[in-house]
Amino acid sequence: MIRRTSATTHKQWAFMLLIGYLLLAGTAAVAENAAGYWSSDEGFGTSAGEASGSGYAASSMNGINRAPGRIGEAVSANAALKQYVRIPSIDLHSTHAVSIAFWSKRSYSTMGGHVLLESTLDFTQSTTGFVLFPDDSSCAGIQVAIKGDVGETANCYSQPTSGAWHHLVLVLDKTQSAGNQVRLYVDGVRQNPTRSLAASTNTNYFGINPLYLFSRAGTTMYDNGMIDDLRVYPRALTTSQIQEIYSSGNAQISKDVVKWVDGIGKLTAPTFTTSVNNELLVAFVAYDGPLGGYQTASVTGGGLTWTLRSRSNKQWGTSEIWSATAPKAPFTATISSQPAASASWHGSLTVVGFTNASGTGKVGQANASLGACDISLPNIAAGNWVFAVGNDWDRPTARAPISGQALVHQKVDVVAGDTYWVQSTAAPSTVTGTVDIHDTAPTSDRWNYAAIEIVSANTKPQGTLTPSPSSVNFGKVNINSSASQSVTLTNTGNASLTVSSVKISGPGFSLAPINTPFTLAPGGTHQLATTFAPIQAGAASGTVSVTSNASNPNLSIPLSGTGTTPGPLTATPSSLNFGNVAVNTSSSLSTVLTNSGTGTVTVSGISISGTGFSRSPVTTPFTMAPGGTTILTAIFAPTVTGVASGSIRVTSNATNPNLSIPVRGAGVPSIQHQVTLSWTASTSQVAGYNVYRSTNSNGPFSAINGGLATTTSYVDKAVQSGATYYYYATAVDNQGNQSVASNQVSAVVP
Repeated sequence: MIRRTSATTHKQWAFMLLIGYLLLAGTAAVAENAAGYWSSDEGFGTSAGEASGSGYAASSMNGINRAPGRIGEAVSANAALKQYVRIPSIDLHSTHAVSIAFWSKRSYSTMGGHVLLESTLDFTQSTTGFVLFPDDSSCAGIQVAIKGDVGETANCYSQPTSGAWHHLVLVLDKTQSAGNQVRLYVDGVRQNPTRSLAASTNTNYFGINPLYLFSRAGTTMYDNGMIDDLRVYPRALTTSQIQEIYSSGNAQISKDVVKWVDGIGKLTAPTFTTSVNNELLVAFVAYDGPLGGYQTASVTGGGLTWTLRSRSNKQWGTSEIWSATAPKAPFTATISSQPAASASWHGSLTVVGFTNASGTGKVGQANASLGACDISLPNIAAGNWVFAVGNDWDRPTARAPISGQALVHQKVDVVAGDTYWVQSTAAPSTVTGTVDIHDTAPTSDRWNYAAIEIVSANTKPQGTLTPSPSSVNFGKVNINSSASQSVTLTNTGNASLTVSSVKISGPGFSLAPINTPFTLAPGGTHQLATTFAPIQAGAASGTVSVTSNASNPNLSIPLSGTGTTPGPLTATPSSLNFGNVAVNTSSSLSTVLTNSGTGTVTVSGISISGTGFSRSPVTTPFTMAPGGTTILTAIFAPTVTGVASGSIRVTSNATNPNLSIPVRGAGVPSIQHQVTLSWTASTSQVAGYNVYRSTNSNGPFSAINGGLATTTSYVDKAVQSGATYYYYATAVDNQGNQSVASNQVSAVVP
């Protein structure tokens, strides 16, 4: 087979803690304004991303591992190896309340000596720190404590069961008094303290401190266990918000199995065992392929029926997605892929098993000879997850997913000169809408790309109304006129919805007749036409209210606009006087029209009347914004002597709709102007004289006589009325020698 002769890996890749918003649609509000949000779904290496946008990238120490978590994957620490996580200083200095939510799985005791989570190097030496001791000997259970400006507040709580996942939330609130400043929730339920160790009423803000997991400052009190889906909020979460986060974790799609293999020809991924009945299995396949030909692949294994869901192979090679459903758990199997063209093509196979998934949904395919790979899947329901697989035939170069997306597996194949990869959004969608899965680099390679929606078992059929635009601003509209705009309603949910009424309110706004009720299928649209017809100047606001059985049943679309006064039109100068103009000649003057009002003026016509007057062409109608100007040029070309008058008439929708600009001038007999020059004859014998002229006393001067003047006078008829001219003469002998210049004279032409 024909291959490229050189291949270079442009970028190495490493497992990272890649972050996603792990909430379903019902908890989207809880995820907002987090001070920090860390998930371990996409691996955990020497550094970790952070999803809230605050930029607190975590660092793992001493070879900390990842393991199957409560939501996807978790970070797992071994105390014997002194493994821990450090998150750089989180800015909480402007809040009196903090909430820390996370999933934890560990073995509990009452021996003490462990820190599961602590803010600052040692909270006892701080006035802004906090801590969770999971095995506190003083409590014979869990201790949660803060240290403030007054002193320490610490409560004891019963421990949950060992060896199981539990959702823990610490609510630390200095707006409360004494022991109420510390609260603990386990699996969505507020726990009653078993003992109070200290009860100070602190009033200061929290601080800007690092956060340590599994140790005290990375030096002592190391802990065994796992943490998943850690969130820090700069406020006290309510009980209902905490229960939403807990419920979403129970319902979240999770990756139970992730196995991959890279190689040549038939590829067999490592053996895996499922953990839930009827687990969804998805195989992501990418192969090199024939030069100039199409590649395909097949998937087998486990005695299962594998179905091709998406294939992209218009460029060389192929990217494919296959799925099957495993039987009752535990189910152990190995899965294989095979290229169709021959057994010598390089490729990669990634098998993912999903829990809390009911199957696959929308799919997409794309390819290009260059540019960043990109697929958009519309109407992805909240709670569903989007994955994609791609192959780059041109080069072995690492992918660069956009923010909020992550690599599941990647093979930069320097031997074949290819790249194969699987990526996903970092977590299931938090709201229903379009998901755009793509990379930012490279942009100069050919690629195949296939995408698929993994459907949550907990996705509920629900319609969602989305307006476009979400608000309407008519801008400035002239009073006693109207402007129209449209709003398109789209059902971005995954079930039909019925609009029962559409109403409009607000001065000056109206709505084109809408027959209700009407039904919108998923992806269906309906257009609303609105009109703003102001009757007075000033700002106005209103709303379009849409009532339906959608997930947002009372949609409100804001309307705004400003009634403005068009004009008045002003003319500068307000009249035109050409003065005296010689007959059979012409003179032009201009006037500037200005819109001096707050609204737009539309000029519908411009006409001129009067003897001897004409106007440069002006195309009408035209509009003038407030402060806008237009130049009108008038021409007076008299054919007879005497005074003539006329006017320019401007018709518009201004407050002075019929503006008249007077025009006048006088035709006068034509006058031939000339300058007569004379000089004293030279005392030497000469052949003649040259006459030089300039409009500037300092020159430059040019000879104006066609040939030598043989007399001592010259008449200059090529002069303009109102101009000043400067002259001198020179004498020329029979040999062509020219004398010095005479004295300079000037003449003003009347």
